[in-house]
Order: sequence, then structure tokens, then C-alpha cells
Amino acid sequence: MKKVFIIMTLFTLLLSACSSDESDAAIDEAAAEGGAAVDVVDEAFEEVIEEASAMINDPGNPPNLPDIAYADCAVGIAPGNLLAGCGFNDSNLSGSQLAGADLSQFTCTDSNMSGSDFSGATLVGAVWNSCNLADSDFSNADLTLARPGGNNMSNTIFVRANLSFADLSDSNLTNANFSGADLTGANLSGSNLNGANFTGATLVGIDLSATVMNGAVITNEQLEYAASIAGAVLPDGTFGE
Repeated sequence: MKKVFIIMTLFTLLLSACSSDESDAAIDEAAAEGGAAVDVVDEAFEEVIEEASAMINDPGNPPNLPDIAYADCAVGIAPGNLLAGCGFNDSNLSGSQLAGADLSQFTCTDSNMSGSDFSGATLVGAVWNSCNLADSDFSNADLTLARPGGNNMSNTIFVRANLSFADLSDSNLTNANFSGADLTGANLSGSNLNGANFTGATLVGIDLSATVMNGAVITNEQLEYAASIAGAVLPDGTFGE
């Protein structure tokens, strides 16, 4: 009986040793496969990073202006009115109430529209020449391809506005609020952006060259997405390259 017990014990130990050897082999095999899988993941990750880096400064091509049905401009300025394609020249339109209006491809020349409410308005392709837009509200408005550049837009509100591919170059945008706005591919070159707020704004492909941004609220990460900051005075007092 004692002999049988010894044999059984030895057999158990042998099985345990074999099992241990098999486990070690399985672990080694899994480690090798895992290492290969990690290499594949690393390669894929690097490819994604390269593609993302290439896209940082490339906002894509701007869309074409859509065809519009020109409005009867005699309806006058009022909230929600259809004023697509209308033009206003040499007018005092300060304080205009145009919330939710369709102003697609409308033009404004040599006019005062300061303090106007354009919130939620459609302003795709709209053009302002030598106009005063200070203290106006463009929150939630669609200004895709709009050209309000070269005008006084100090203290203007662009919160959550769509300004993709818009031209705001050479403008006075002191203390403008761009929080949450989409400025993909927009041109702000040469503008005064002192005190402007870009919190949460999308700045992919934006042109900020030769701007002045003393006191502006904008992150280094956002600036990395800009197409150009050459010659810009940055919030920290340094110059963009």
C-alpha cells in the first residue's frame, strides 16, 4: 500500500511538471502573439497620427455658393423676413432686428448696422463693404462664405456661429466673442483680435497671419490647427512664425 502511494505521488508530480511546462510554453506563445499584435496596433496608430497631422492645416475645399431665390426686398427689414440677395447702400440700419431672417448673399455698403440682431439668421455668402457692425449679435447664425471683412466688428457676438470659409480679414474684432464658433478655413489675417474670445471654437485651417491677439482667449492647441500665424502678435506677447 505504501508502495502504491509513493507511485501515485510521483505520477502526480510528473503530471504537474508537464502541465507547468505546457503552461510556460502557452504563455511564451501568447506573449509572442501579443507582441506581434502590439506592433500591428502601433503601426496603425502611427498611420492615423500621420494622416491627422496632414489634415490639421487642410480644411478642405470651400463649398460653392448655392443658388437662391431672390426676395422681394420691399418687404423691409424685420425678424424672419426673406431678404436673400437684397442690397442696402448708404443707410442707417443700426439696431436692425433680423433674428432668423434669410439674408443669403445680401450686400451692405457704406451703411451703419451697429447693434443689429442677426442671431440665427442665414447669411451664407453675405457681403459687407465699409459697414459698421460693432456690438451686433451673430450668435447661431450661418455665415458660411460670408465676407464681413474690413469692417468694424468690435464687441460683436459670434457665439456658436458657422463662419467656415468666411473672410473677416483686416477687421476690427476687438473683444469679439467666437465661443463655440466654427471658423474652419476662415480668413482673419491682418485683423485686430485684442481681447477676442475663442473658447471652444474650431480653428482648423484658419488664417491668423499678421493679427494682433493681446489678451485674446485662445489655446496653444487651437493655434496649432491654424494654417498660418506668421507675423501674428500672440496673447503671450511672442510673434507667430
